[in-house]
Amino acid sequence: MKDIEPTFSLEEHAKKIEQAIKITVEATIPAKRTTKKTWISEETLKLADEKRRLKQLKNVSLEYTQQYKGLCKKVKRSARQDKEHWIQDQCEQAEKGLNIGNTREAYGLIKMLRKEFVSRLNVIRNQEGTMLQTKDDIKRRWTQYCSSLYKDPGGGNGMIKELVYIAPPEDEVPQDILYSEVQTAINSLKRNKSPGSDGITAEMLQAGGEPLSRQIHKLCNKAWHEGTIPEEWGKSILVPIPKKGDL
Repeated sequence: MKDIEPTFSLEEHAKKIEQAIKITVEATIPAKRTTKKTWISEETLKLADEKRRLKQLKNVSLEYTQQYKGLCKKVKRSARQDKEHWIQDQCEQAEKGLNIGNTREAYGLIKMLRKEFVSRLNVIRNQEGTMLQTKDDIKRRWTQYCSSLYKDPGGGNGMIKELVYIAPPEDEVPQDILYSEVQTAINSLKRNKSPGSDGITAEMLQAGGEPLSRQIHKLCNKAWHEGTIPEEWGKSILVPIPKKGDL
């Protein structure tokens, strides 16, 4: 935090705070390994651990970003090979069970293999109900859907006019955001929630103490006076929840 200069732009200030948090987390908190699947090899787990480490640092520099992307491909390829080998082994065991008359074990393996299949959520329907499959069509549909959420159903600019009633008078001098307000906001964040696209959780912000909250306070005031926000603040993650008939 000490290398954050008052002359930094809003974007630079926000990026420095993000980098400081991630570097501190990387140095003090060991990466959490998820429950191991029966078919994942130790080699794949080691690659996944390294990928998890680089994920914390991928926005620190272009070099880390490139390493992270390359490792993501390696992990997927290795995991896919592990699963193919495991499925082949299970099929051979099921076939062997049927050949020797052990139908209970054979059908148990077949049932387990069926449960391993999970529907992929890489398609979406357009307004006419047609299934879209290409990435460009899907992105376009999501953009169209999200944009429609902020439009006036009547086709006018009624929703924009509503902002006039909540905006401060034009001649009012903007007051600084209080440090106590920032502290209250950070402390009131709910814990054990999924992070946004930057990977920073409420627990990380709360554990940063006064040095971090002071910098966030300065950043918020800078954004308030400049009338803009860091690029990362405008990003969000969409989680599609399929209906039963779409699976």
